[in-house]
Amino acid sequence: NGKWILFGSQRSGKMELWRSDIDGNNPVQITHLDGWEPGGSFLFRDGKTIIFRAWRSEDAKANKKSLPMDLFTIRSDGSGLKQLTHDGGTNWSPFPAPDGHHYVFVKVLPPHNYEIFLGDLNSEQQVRLTYNDAFDGYPSISPDGHWLLFTSTRDSTPGTHVTGIYLEDISSLH
Repeated sequence: NGKWILFGSQRSGKMELWRSDIDGNNPVQITHLDGWEPGGSFLFRDGKTIIFRAWRSEDAKANKKSLPMDLFTIRSDGSGLKQLTHDGGTNWSPFPAPDGHHYVFVKVLPPHNYEIFLGDLNSEQQVRLTYNDAFDGYPSISPDGHWLLFTSTRDSTPGTHVTGIYLEDISSLH
């Protein structure tokens, strides 16, 4: 609604999600996630629902080869925290769909295959949208809900990892 901004900050001593007036005044801490590091947050069109990814602080300290991340939602007032993924894998880069209950995100499939999925806030259903051994990431959905925009290394010369921008028609998903 243009009245406040959403951001991540360590001003409380660890990474948390915050909101403030547009001019930066009146900061309010939204998350209070003991043992978790949130970030990568986006606001749904309702102006009340925030989707974000987070990892456990202990997993980051363990220097694992891949960092397990889960997706969450929370209301802009800090209430109603809900964990969306529970698979122990790496789920990140969530982006809300304009319909108010779907979202896209990146899931890392074994061994290191980054693919884009569509999730639903009302169920645990996940639909895979990309099928390529290259990196597919940073998805977003057009305001009309018909197009998925994402980056990929699928057309890069092996070993170069050049990232391009791709469009996928997802209008048939309604």
